Amino acid sequence: MKWLRGWLLRFCEVFRKERRESEFSAEMDSHLQMHIEDNLRAGMSAQEARRQALIKLGGLEQTKEMVRVRRGLPILEVLLQDLRFGVRMLAKNAGFTMVATITLALGIAANATIFSFVSAVMLKRPPVSEPGRVAVVSAISPVISWGVNLNPFSAPNYFAWKKQNQVFVDMAAADPYASASLTGDGSPERVSVMRATANYFSVLGVSTLLGRTFADGEDQAGREHVVILSHELWERRFAADRNVVEKMIRLNGANYKVIGVMPPTFVLQSFQVQMWMPIVLSEGQQNAAARENRNLYLFARLKPGVTIAAANAEFARLAKTAEQTFPDTDKGWGATVLTLQDHMIRQFNAGPAFVLLTSAVGFVLLIACANIAGLLLARATGRGKEIAVRVALGAGRLRMLRQLLTEALLLAALGGSAGLALTFWGSRLLKSALGFNEEVRILDLSVDARVFVFTAAVSLLAAIVFGLAPALKAGTSDVYTILKNAGGKASAGSAQNRLRSVLVIGEVALAVVLLTGTGLMIKGVVDGMRKGLGFEQSHVLTAFVSLADSRYPDAGKQNAFYRALLTKLENLPGAASAAIASTLPAGGANEISFRLKGQENLPPGERSKSRYFVVSPEFFHAAKIRLIGGRVFSEMDGPASHAVAVVSEVFAQRYFPKGGAIGQQVMIDTGGESGGSWREIIGIVGNVKGWPLEAADDPEMYESYLQRPAAEMALLVRTTGNPDTFAPELRNAIWSIDKDQPIASVMNLEDRIGNQIAGEQLFISMLGIFATLALVLSGVGLYGLVAYTVGLRTQEIGIRMALGANKKRILGQVVGDGMKLALIGTAVGMAVALPLPKVIEGLMMNFRVSGGWVYALIPGAIMLVAFLACYVPAQRAARVDPMVALRYE
Repeated sequence: MKWLRGWLLRFCEVFRKERRESEFSAEMDSHLQMHIEDNLRAGMSAQEARRQALIKLGGLEQTKEMVRVRRGLPILEVLLQDLRFGVRMLAKNAGFTMVATITLALGIAANATIFSFVSAVMLKRPPVSEPGRVAVVSAISPVISWGVNLNPFSAPNYFAWKKQNQVFVDMAAADPYASASLTGDGSPERVSVMRATANYFSVLGVSTLLGRTFADGEDQAGREHVVILSHELWERRFAADRNVVEKMIRLNGANYKVIGVMPPTFVLQSFQVQMWMPIVLSEGQQNAAARENRNLYLFARLKPGVTIAAANAEFARLAKTAEQTFPDTDKGWGATVLTLQDHMIRQFNAGPAFVLLTSAVGFVLLIACANIAGLLLARATGRGKEIAVRVALGAGRLRMLRQLLTEALLLAALGGSAGLALTFWGSRLLKSALGFNEEVRILDLSVDARVFVFTAAVSLLAAIVFGLAPALKAGTSDVYTILKNAGGKASAGSAQNRLRSVLVIGEVALAVVLLTGTGLMIKGVVDGMRKGLGFEQSHVLTAFVSLADSRYPDAGKQNAFYRALLTKLENLPGAASAAIASTLPAGGANEISFRLKGQENLPPGERSKSRYFVVSPEFFHAAKIRLIGGRVFSEMDGPASHAVAVVSEVFAQRYFPKGGAIGQQVMIDTGGESGGSWREIIGIVGNVKGWPLEAADDPEMYESYLQRPAAEMALLVRTTGNPDTFAPELRNAIWSIDKDQPIASVMNLEDRIGNQIAGEQLFISMLGIFATLALVLSGVGLYGLVAYTVGLRTQEIGIRMALGANKKRILGQVVGDGMKLALIGTAVGMAVALPLPKVIEGLMMNFRVSGGWVYALIPGAIMLVAFLACYVPAQRAARVDPMVALRYE
């Protein structure tokens, strides 16, 4: 306690300095006077008595300083002194402070805004109990070699592994991608549903806002007609009615009892659903069809003390056992265990975009730091005489280094504060721009504690980066040389100026890399879109319809509904044609395996694959997909007719390079016990872009919906006018056939495709903004260096002009000196940027880029900006008055 009391007293003394100094001076004067009086009584003269008293005290000021050290906290006092001096110096140079603060704020704001996005996706923990112990078990497909390879399991594996594993307290299964038709009060609506076992919520460790979760046995046949609502659906559809619990609602034509409402915080990024209902699974289903029906994600809670690594080892063993026991269905399939948070991060699949964006903003911050370092070097050169005098008077070099670093920290604090203010605006703007994506819309892009800590860390790092080199240079200056130089200024070729040149070269190189990467991304999109989509997207209204099994249990009723609907739509005023398809053009079509007549009968997992569509006969006309050879489907290609298929041009060229695709036989793997059926190719149509749109054209196959009926279909109506005005007629046509039929996502095709590419457009726009900012900052840095050099050489330029040098020559030399630096920086940047196409292709699957005009355009743009940055100060140099320059100091 004495030790603590002593330190507290010393700390308080720091803030009572004036009073302490006054009392201490009085005390020392009293001691001095007593010694003088003693010496006078001893017979000394007044002068000698004072001199001996001072000697006895060891020097008045030295004694005072020794006592100050013992009574106070010298480190804190010196720090406060440095801070006060730094504030005065920054206030004295308001223009420099403002430029440096704005430059740093832009770099920090860009980094903090992107970090807020990264934090929302990767750092925020899911809203479950003990999230570190909640895991998701996913299947590893043997045929997926890139992208997100996290797939669901079959019910037999779930039942077997729930009993056999030794690492989980409990395990639940869920199908997160089901849907249901919600009818009753209001318009019919298709809602997303997660069908889960009764223990799903207990495994996650979450509870309801209202009501309860599933009870044991409610996932058994006959007891499964209960449902839990999401908070969003409860507020929107049921007006936040707290009495909704225990009420009955209509789902898929059947009555379900609402037993609970989840809290607004329970939203899982990769499993966003509007309601939960029990899933009925039969443990007795162990046939091949059941094992191939992989639609269940496994959620589990780790036993205390069990790690994810141990769980992965356990499930690798279980997957290997399943592969050996059931080689026909489980060959090559593996299993992986991730925490729920890691699973959602992997599913989000934004890693490549995050890498590119964080690299871009990192480059911007480095360029900003290089700019400020250049400004500080110039400022340190101007303060050379001040620093030399302070060193000559006894200030240690470490003391000067600390003072200059303190000023850099103050600048970083100002830039960080301004950058944080910009981040509030930037994060809101980014979330608004990402509103097209439902999965991103739920993210909390707020400026939270993580963003505060990140901003503080980046500001501190920036202070070290841009403050250390100028401080070291100033601290190692030759005091004698500087004091001998009347102006205390460096020459144009001094070490400080050479360091500024290196910084400018680095700025230009970083800007070149960033601009080249952005240009390659833009060129990749342009090249991918140049060939066209393969269909006409204008004047097309689209929607999705999913027929409930309870009302349309067989193919005959499904086909009858769609036939009636297409006939009604085609007869409406304003409709040119109407069609249905399993997937819209330029969408994420299903892939299906196949084999051609005469090919080796390989297992389905090893056969060739093609994008696959089920369409109505009018589809090719409605989408305006050109016919290359043969014919397309007709109403005669019905269920009792000869089985036929249509293929794309790429399909025909790849598998029939010598021609003759029409009339060939292809077996399309439909799964199930039959495995597939042979179909005759009757036509070849143009290639249609898949997703992503920049990817190369993939082979495509089409079947008629009359021969391959499906409950879920996309509608396409080509209109003669604005397709948006046709939306009410579309809804009325569907409800005139079935008043309880939900309609999802009514939107014109142009807007739908625009939403699909909005993410890429935003990503490229952000890269473009950061690249432009880097270009501007590098140009400003080059301008500052040339302008500063001109200032140093003013006297030299005046002498040369007095001796006969003309303005044109002066202008050319100054511009040439700056352009040399820009040329070196551009060359370094281009050398670093050469492998960027392969880097981008490695990060972004299905994205093809090539250099081409980018490697010519970017250096030209950089050199143009560099010329403008050099020309302005060069003009000032050319206008130097020799008489004024000869008087210049």
